[in-house]
Amino acid sequence: MLSSRQWPSETRTSRGLWEDSVYEQIFGTAPNVYRVWRSVELLRAVRTELQALRDGLLWRADAAASHGDLLVTHIVFRRLSTTAIESPDFDWTGELAKVPQLVQDTFAWVLRAIDDEYGKSSHIIAAVRNAERMQRVVRAAMRGLDSDTTAPALQDDYQVAGTEQRGRQVNAVITLIAAGRIPEGTDLEFRPFSRPERREMTDWLAANPDRARATWSNENGTKNPLLWAVDGQWYSPSGLARKMRAEASGVDTSTQGTVRWFVPDQGSLDELAYEVRQSEGTDTETGPTEP
Repeated sequence: MLSSRQWPSETRTSRGLWEDSVYEQIFGTAPNVYRVWRSVELLRAVRTELQALRDGLLWRADAAASHGDLLVTHIVFRRLSTTAIESPDFDWTGELAKVPQLVQDTFAWVLRAIDDEYGKSSHIIAAVRNAERMQRVVRAAMRGLDSDTTAPALQDDYQVAGTEQRGRQVNAVITLIAAGRIPEGTDLEFRPFSRPERREMTDWLAANPDRARATWSNENGTKNPLLWAVDGQWYSPSGLARKMRAEASGVDTSTQGTVRWFVPDQGSLDELAYEVRQSEGTDTETGPTEP
């Protein structure tokens, strides 16, 4: 018999299902084969959808999608028609077709419930793994789903696209150079921002550490303040970030470089520009992008 460390990854992440207390709550004391297998199929379908969502999520939202799979599956199960789930003639395929939209709506309400019930700085894992907290989250999310109100939009801080769009509203480079916030010749480091970037660029960056290094200049103008260590050429933060991703993975898309280039131990260019605006009392409502 295999030890838990030798189980395939999917089995390890699902093994909690087969503990007696959990098993009976999900499948009942004497479930038939159709109920068991269809429940497993539902869990897999929910996880597939959450995994797809995670590529566009950040921070707390990414953690909720990663650790809240069983909670989301529980709510989705309750939203499906399952009275005949043990029947061999039940149209389970038709029910599974509802899963993608249900997962999106459920996830939005779950995240809203966690923020409302426990605050936006609360620990996500506690909210989706602690039994008492989970019950409160489930009740709040179900109220939202039962209200027939459109699922709440995820706030910008939780989405890659949203944070990048907000970052473009204020030119961080102009702010930083005008304030002299970063000394001439400061070394900067590049950090992939999204899950797809980390997946595509981690090995590429490790193969040549210079790829993640650039030098800041206040004197080269606001358009191209970064001197890349690889080729000795000048770039804008966004232009260089775009070039790097294209070289690493072939993906050529617009990129907000100020959330990816960091002054070590101080923060991203976006965060430092926000600090300057705060100190000057200008544009304080446009906060920095969360890492």
